[in-house]
Amino acid sequence: MTIFLTTHYLEEAESADRVAIMNEGRFVAMDTPANLKRQIGPEIVMLESDSEGVESIKSFLFDRFGIKDFHEEGAGCISFPLPEKIGNAIHVVQKIPVPIRSMTIRTPDLDDVFIQLTGKCVSGIDESASPFHRVYRGKL
Repeated sequence: MTIFLTTHYLEEAESADRVAIMNEGRFVAMDTPANLKRQIGPEIVMLESDSEGVESIKSFLFDRFGIKDFHEEGAGCISFPLPEKIGNAIHVVQKIPVPIRSMTIRTPDLDDVFIQLTGKCVSGIDESASPFHRVYRGKL
């Protein structure tokens, strides 16, 4: 039996066998939710530091690990996808030469996939996307 369900709530699609993502009337991806999320990478990291430290963090992560897809969210907050080849986020953050106040690590979701594939959040208003989501805009 096949059931065809359309939704703007991508968390509803997490339990589907296959997901097709459309953008402006065209299919841009079709696969299992797990495979689509694997395209993003294993982890998204958000760091909070002093606002002066953000540029140092970006420079360090680019020079040492080649990380270049950053999103700044307010003073002192930066988020980025951690490339799979780098490994453990905690080991990376421990090497950063400026003080880190907090660190959040999470796995990508289908919202991240949609944003990476289309360059916009599901609602079409970029400002409503979280800092974790906005880092992916147009990177696939």
